[in-house]
Amino acid sequence: MFIAVSLVLGLSLPVFGFSILFKLFIFAMRKYIPSKS
Repeated sequence: MFIAVSLVLGLSLPVFGFSILFKLFIFAMRKYIPSKS
């Protein structure tokens, strides 16, 4: 049981952190590079 929980946490944490970094990257791109519409 402990091994399964540790595997789930070990797999979910990097994905969660990557999603946050991806959102911050998109926000920065929209902020520093405004659309020329």
